Amino acid sequence: MKVRAVDKNHDWVFGGGLGSYKKGSEAISQCVKTALLSVKNNWFLDVTHGIAWFEYWTKNPNVLRMEREVKQAILNVDGVLSITDFDIVIDSETRKCVISVSYIDKFNAKNTVTENVG
Repeated sequence: MKVRAVDKNHDWVFGGGLGSYKKGSEAISQCVKTALLSVKNNWFLDVTHGIAWFEYWTKNPNVLRMEREVKQAILNVDGVLSITDFDIVIDSETRKCVISVSYIDKFNAKNTVTENVG
C-alpha cells in the first residue's frame, strides 16, 4: 500500500518525489487518521462516505452509536486487521472529542492513532 503523504494541516505533500508518499504501516496509519477526520455528506462523489460527526455534536450524544460507527470506519480501512484498544474522551464544555485507537495491521504491527475530531 502506498498513499500520498499529508502535512500537519492535512494537505497533500508534493515536490519530494517518492518521499511524498507513505508505505506500509505508515500508510495504513495515515488512512486511519483520514477515516477519523472524514465527515459524512462532505464528499460530493460519495455522500455516504465518512462519519456522521454532526449527529454526535448534540447535547446528549449517542456515544455507543458513535463508537460503533467509528470502529466500523477504522475496520474498513484496507490493512487494519483488528482493534486492540479504543477510547473516546468527550469534553462537553469545550465540545472537543479525542479518539485514541490501537490496532493491528496486515504487517503485524501494533499502531496507535490519536485524533482530535471535535
